[in-house]
Amino acid sequence: MPRQQAGYHQYRAGIFVALDAARRAHGIKRFLVDVRNAPNLANTVQNYHFANADMTALDLQRDVRSAMLVALWDHRHDFVETFTQNAGYGVRLFRDEATAIAWLEAPVP
Repeated sequence: MPRQQAGYHQYRAGIFVALDAARRAHGIKRFLVDVRNAPNLANTVQNYHFANADMTALDLQRDVRSAMLVALWDHRHDFVETFTQNAGYGVRLFRDEATAIAWLEAPVP
């Protein structure tokens, strides 16, 4: 893996660890993560591995809702949503901030 991508994966894992630490320390269960200016550099296989192996290894909680706000034109995060949902995590992509916030504030079914 190129050095730039290795750093990116460590950075991405660090974000999830920080969110999980906040959740555990303060009981936070809903997050709005703005990645509109943060392109997903991972390929499909790397995104799958992150959702199905790395997130489990990091012991991230599955009872959390995370709304990822992405740029209108950006579809590089689409597989992240699919893979994390299939792995049992409450992650959704949004291109509109108000819609993302409404989803976060809605009762869990």
